[in-house]
Amino acid sequence: YTYMKEKTKIKICGVKQAEIAYATAKAGADFIGLIFAPASQRAVNVQAAQEIAHAAGEGGAIPVAVFTEASAASMLHICTVTNIQWVQLHGEHAREQQHLLANSLQRIYVYGVSPRGVVSADDTVKQLDIKRDYLMFDNMQAGSGKTFAWENFSYQGDFPWFLSGGLNAGNVKTAIEKLH
Repeated sequence: YTYMKEKTKIKICGVKQAEIAYATAKAGADFIGLIFAPASQRAVNVQAAQEIAHAAGEGGAIPVAVFTEASAASMLHICTVTNIQWVQLHGEHAREQQHLLANSLQRIYVYGVSPRGVVSADDTVKQLDIKRDYLMFDNMQAGSGKTFAWENFSYQGDFPWFLSGGLNAGNVKTAIEKLH
């Protein structure tokens, strides 16, 4: 994942074990994503998330709660119990609920990007706060491990942003070079 206007930041998502979160943070990851989407093979329960979030923090990374179709009440409960201050909003319902979240939470609002590099935009960006919110551009099939056409993609807005979708050791350097 790439963060604009600063040095490149790395976010590793789908960590399911505290030991892996700690080691990943120590190896240089800036963010550790914990998935709270029941349909995902990488989903964690709240008890495991408490341990993973703590280990990520101990290793120097910021834990991020990743939601798809959760309500604001559910997201707030999970963040409170796990002491997570960052949320990543993937699903339509979670994104619609973003305005009900506590102002203390950092929000990463996810936009899908077609295989051709076209962003599926909506008007929610007008409700976001540039001082605390971030955008993420991901493949239309989030979690698929597939990239989109980076050569056709461009974001010219003011929000800091992340790149997601099919990044791996073999292509991340290219992604950073193409998208800065």
